Amino acid sequence: MKILVNANNGLIQIPSKIENKNYDLGLDGGSSISFLAEELFGKLSNAHPDWPHMTGAVGPFNTG
Repeated sequence: MKILVNANNGLIQIPSKIENKNYDLGLDGGSSISFLAEELFGKLSNAHPDWPHMTGAVGPFNTG
């Protein structure tokens, strides 16, 4: 698997597959959390309510 470094923001982009669909996911090695586009996250969390996730306020306390 090849990864790419986004020249605009320095994030590592990793080709990934979720539910048999291809996505380029961003990896921030300096963060303790991962990010998905809001639309994709909503779709996946609705389809898989049993997957682990956080609900509620998210801020420095949650990411420290």
